[in-house]
Amino acid sequence: MLQNLSTHIPHIEKLLTAIEQVSSNGITYAEQPNVYDVDLPLMCSYLAYWFNQGPDGRKPEKTEEKEHKQSLPMTSVSADHINRIFCALLRMLRNHIGVENAPWLCRTNFFAVQIIQNVTCDPVKDYILPIAERLRRMSEKAFKEEEHMRTHPDDADEGTVAEDNARLVRDTYAYFPILMKYTDLHRAQWLKAPSWETDGVYENVAVIFRIWSQSQHFKREELNYMAQFEEDAAMVGGGEMKTGKAAIAERKKKRREGQVSTKLCQTKIQEGRHLLNPIMSGTPRLL
Repeated sequence: MLQNLSTHIPHIEKLLTAIEQVSSNGITYAEQPNVYDVDLPLMCSYLAYWFNQGPDGRKPEKTEEKEHKQSLPMTSVSADHINRIFCALLRMLRNHIGVENAPWLCRTNFFAVQIIQNVTCDPVKDYILPIAERLRRMSEKAFKEEEHMRTHPDDADEGTVAEDNARLVRDTYAYFPILMKYTDLHRAQWLKAPSWETDGVYENVAVIFRIWSQSQHFKREELNYMAQFEEDAAMVGGGEMKTGKAAIAERKKKRREGQVSTKLCQTKIQEGRHLLNPIMSGTPRLL
């Protein structure tokens, strides 16, 4: 019976290779949603758990435990698997920045953050910095359109501005938890030996938060996002993003029902100060 069941369970190398191919070939969520909704979260959770039992995981404190672990290896999950899935995740995130049909981004932080502490590669130059640069360009473009709508209300489409800011909020909330966790683990090293890549990450993030604090539409869509996902995502894994009048009605309904916590409205400022702390203390030239 177990042999029959095992035939339907994919091998870790085969599944990881399939995820890497999807990310490298630029296959979007619309083409293969099962990879983003099932395979990627499954691999992140599986590798995060079994890494500590593998050859590169937590070292046993007692001699008996160490000898037992060497004689009876429980798993072959190593740092290489963690690095591969993390880089594949960042490629997928980079490919979906600004894409309308990407609901999996609303659930990224639930399964991605747990593997970051075991990452040993350096993805700043190839992935983290390009994503920050793309988010910065999106923020500047959305804020420019918002300012144009304010000065020329007859020439601008408020619905388009709201949609652009809604996607920007979704992408920011998908990327920043990953960036913050990775920054926490490498902040001391970056301050001792700064590079143009790390400085570029801080500079782009600073610009994003400056625009965030000035844009009224950004703040409005952030409230819409929190009302729709912060409470529901923990229970059912998120859903379809609403904007415009539908989002405002949904937010008012949840406020009446007491489902929107005031603590969530303070998350952005706290996370921004936490993430920009290295800039304030170690790289003031970027401000």
